[in-house]
Amino acid sequence: MNSNVFCLFFYFCLTLSLAVGEPIMYPEINQLLGLLDAQGISTFVVTNAQFPNMIRDLNPCTQLYVSIDAATRDALKAVDRPLFPDFWERFLASIDSLRQKDLYQRTVFRMTLVKQWNMDMEAECERYANLIQRGQPGKTLVVDCVDRGKKNKHTNTNSCFFSSSSFYSWGCRFH
Repeated sequence: MNSNVFCLFFYFCLTLSLAVGEPIMYPEINQLLGLLDAQGISTFVVTNAQFPNMIRDLNPCTQLYVSIDAATRDALKAVDRPLFPDFWERFLASIDSLRQKDLYQRTVFRMTLVKQWNMDMEAECERYANLIQRGQPGKTLVVDCVDRGKKNKHTNTNSCFFSSSSFYSWGCRFH
């Protein structure tokens, strides 16, 4: 890629997503969003749906993504390994907060589907549809993570890779 094109793209678009952590927990997030907006820089914020009040109080950004990693309490606990005992209630309240945001900014459900974890039953489709109905996101992005069956020696968790092709055949069953 031409380095000038890359710099131009970076200047006009910034994604705030952390591999470990929660960008909306940054104490100056609203100031940062305001500064970027004042410079005409698009911002994409990705949150894990565990801080509904912070989602509610977040200043507008170009697109607000909320990770929807499962459609049931048990599946969310298995997939995300949440920190809070009231994780399911926080998750649902975050979806409700997102619904209010959609009145004045673009919102996206970022659904991460993991084969044999949260995409094996036809009932899952209806459960995800109920969450979408509840949150009324402007868009829904489906990302598919395939379990490679290998343990990460540092975290003792299975490693995954992201793919669009393996989701395609699963999604076609519900078309």
